[in-house]
Amino acid sequence: MTDEQRNLERARRRLNEYRRATRELQYLEDRILSIEAKIKRAGKPLDTHAGWTGRYWGRSKYGKGWMYSDDPDELVNPRQELKIPRVKSGTRDPKAGETLLIEYIDQQLEYERKALKALDLCLAIEAEIDEACVGVSAVALKYRYLEELTYPQISERMNYSVSQVRRLVDEGLWQYSEKMTRFSRNGAPTCDIM
Repeated sequence: MTDEQRNLERARRRLNEYRRATRELQYLEDRILSIEAKIKRAGKPLDTHAGWTGRYWGRSKYGKGWMYSDDPDELVNPRQELKIPRVKSGTRDPKAGETLLIEYIDQQLEYERKALKALDLCLAIEAEIDEACVGVSAVALKYRYLEELTYPQISERMNYSVSQVRRLVDEGLWQYSEKMTRFSRNGAPTCDIM
């Protein structure tokens, strides 16, 4: 493999880092949306009568002390008699909302942390392309590697033939790889990601 081919391969890898960063952000966003949907499903109000036996308890109005009754009018300050319902398989866990909320917050924090890192990477790569490439070759390179458009889609957008678009993308990739090579020769930081 010649030096030129190695440089082109390194440039392609650098541009693929942009794709990975945007895909990871999309994955995290999808995770957050799925957790939000689970929270909405789990957040439905529980049955207010869950566990109620249908009887009341309290102090009798007639001096009989504490008692249970089906009629709340017989009691002073009647309270519903509750029994802890047995959890059957397939029923909602009353604490599920809390668990999902914790997972949601964790996902949000991870998304923000990774989003800042990915955004910095994407902006750096876009700046590198703008600095390295001349004219429409920068636009064609961005369409191909950053927006992941096909050559026919790029030719539609740029109003060039497909063969002209291929030439522009190849030219932009070559210019970008040359810029990366000059950076590494001058002792400046290379474009390889962390």
